[in-house]
Amino acid sequence: MTPDETDRFYADFGRRVRTARDAAGLTQQQLADRLGLTRSSIANMEAGRQKALLHMTAAIAETTGVAAADLLPSAAPAAVRPAITSDLRKLSDPNREAVEMLLRQTSRTLGRDAARAAG
Repeated sequence: MTPDETDRFYADFGRRVRTARDAAGLTQQQLADRLGLTRSSIANMEAGRQKALLHMTAAIAETTGVAAADLLPSAAPAAVRPAITSDLRKLSDPNREAVEMLLRQTSRTLGRDAARAAG
């Protein structure tokens, strides 16, 4: 993973922690208290500034009632990008354009959701 990919990974992890915490009806302070951390540690994790250790990831999952795997972003997109590009080239022009439009719309939607979650 490049440094940028690592930053995006932890930012996505943080968004997932926040989503799980919100779904569990917990404040940052309540989650911190249950985990033996400070509220600022939770805030930093959710912002992608603080990296969580594996045992802490498991504890966050257990406390919020989600599977630990649901907190972990996939590193696959960067790894599969060449295969996707190759597959897109095989499509007819109208089908490729439709898939590319769908991907752009999905990317914009995810970006707006991430911005809302961060705000």
